[in-house]
Amino acid sequence: MSRPRMDKPSVATYADHEVISPPHKLRRTLSTVAVSPVDDPVARAEQALAQLSGEFSTWMEEEGRTAGLGAQHRQGRRIHLGNA
Repeated sequence: MSRPRMDKPSVATYADHEVISPPHKLRRTLSTVAVSPVDDPVARAEQALAQLSGEFSTWMEEEGRTAGLGAQHRQGRRIHLGNA
């Protein structure tokens, strides 16, 4: 069941235009969280990148193999379809 629309947008009228601002419904649902010096998002991101950096060479090797498989697949399709 939908809730009734009690909040109307505010309208500021100027000589050549109007600015319509919708109600800020999300502000009621936000909560504030104390900033902890222990939780540093930049440090967490750098740590995640450091963990992934060891896998980079493996990803590139796999990418090279799949690119080669794609070329082999296209060549096989050309041969099979008689477009060699």
